[in-house]
Amino acid sequence: GELHGVRANVRDCSDVFPTLAAIATQASDPTELTGIGHTRKQESDRVRTVAAAINALGGRAMPFADAIRVEPAPLHGGVVDAAGDHRIAMAFSVLGLQVPGVAIKGASAVTKTFPDFYAMLAELSR
Repeated sequence: GELHGVRANVRDCSDVFPTLAAIATQASDPTELTGIGHTRKQESDRVRTVAAAINALGGRAMPFADAIRVEPAPLHGGVVDAAGDHRIAMAFSVLGLQVPGVAIKGASAVTKTFPDFYAMLAELSR
């Protein structure tokens, strides 16, 4: 079925925000994720890094102090800088299953929390 955008406060589950934002690029409507200001002080400034990654692939993402807005736009392959952040690397690796040509700079960051991530992703994508 068609994927629709959402408006959601993800403060209590902010670790999933990079993946939600990456997947939101495939939705037919805009997505707004709020409650994420504190993620600016984690392994990377996740709000800025996620927006930059989406935009690097041709998407339209606007970062705000405590939110991100992702608008529908066709994506293309490109290099995503994970900025040493395991959650960014995982989120955009998942998006790469849908968007051909996505390469992750710093993909090895996933070993921090999920050393077998790429083996699992390869198995799921068969």
